[in-house]
Amino acid sequence: MSNEPDCWEEFNRKVALWQEEDDLDRLQMADLYYEAFEFRETNPELKYEMLTRGRNEAQRLNEPLFVLFFDDERLSTLTSDLHDFARAMPLAMELMVRFSKPAAAVHPRRVSVLTNVLYTYLQVDPIGYRDELERGFAYLDSQISQEPVSNRFVLNYRRIEYLAETERWNDAYELAHRSLDLSDRSNNRNISSWHGAWSTYILCRICYARGRLDEVADHAEDMATRSEKRDNFNRTLSSAWMWRAVTQRAWGDEQSASRSFHRGLRILKHLDSRDEICARPMAIYYELGNDFGAAVGVLERELAAVAPKGMLHRCCQLEIERCRLLSRAGSITADDFDRARQAAGKMRVPVWYLDQLAKIKAS
Repeated sequence: MSNEPDCWEEFNRKVALWQEEDDLDRLQMADLYYEAFEFRETNPELKYEMLTRGRNEAQRLNEPLFVLFFDDERLSTLTSDLHDFARAMPLAMELMVRFSKPAAAVHPRRVSVLTNVLYTYLQVDPIGYRDELERGFAYLDSQISQEPVSNRFVLNYRRIEYLAETERWNDAYELAHRSLDLSDRSNNRNISSWHGAWSTYILCRICYARGRLDEVADHAEDMATRSEKRDNFNRTLSSAWMWRAVTQRAWGDEQSASRSFHRGLRILKHLDSRDEICARPMAIYYELGNDFGAAVGVLERELAAVAPKGMLHRCCQLEIERCRLLSRAGSITADDFDRARQAAGKMRVPVWYLDQLAKIKAS
């Protein structure tokens, strides 16, 4: 077990001190974090703006720890909430430089920042940056406790995403279950709910890719239970209903599938990430009903949402999946293949994507 600093200990100590001193300027600065968090799902752009205000206030008040705290939260918002890696990459590189200095080696936010930097590279090109990502994950794994602490869950989740994006499904499955078990061993209800819900979120995708529909249904049920009646859980709750719809349609229960699907849609309507968060199960749901036009429409809406955000890997995946669906529908054209090849050409290792495209063309 490592002895990484608690990223909240110094934050809470400072806030307690300012309360004793009745330092309203600094307390209002700290409050900006809590106020911003409330907009995580509905208006993350506003959340980012409020965190930027907090960072600026920390600079004005000469609070360097809080400058880095807010910058870390800004990077996390760009990656985890806005999924805007075009904006995240410059900030990630800047923070890497700042946290590589000896004075920052024991900063309580160092591990969080480095994890978000890895996540940025993962979402841009996980195949092209494979060596860098492997080294980064191995290093951070040695720096974080194996106990149920926040940094451990976040690192595990990013690594699971990396394994899934590189289609190492068995490894992703095993790590996701270990992380889920760890969340359930926590005595902290918030940890069990939050990190457990996100573990089941990615397990639905992994289990579907492995052909384990029964497990998809079980994880969707678990995700719904953890997400219901909790604030800031609407992304996982909408996903739970969508995966329920997938399993119900796959098993021939069209009435239940339709109810689940439309319930998920109602939750999605209020989310900023509505064109991204449930795109996979929605496209699968339409494909299972042989509505290839609707499935392609889901992919195209997601593509329009992620293309400006620097998510080159996801864009390439979507172009390839679009070709697969159009091929199944018998309506694919040479231009569709050209689109996918152009997307692959932007990657550092295009052959990984072109091989998938070649299989579709040969089918």
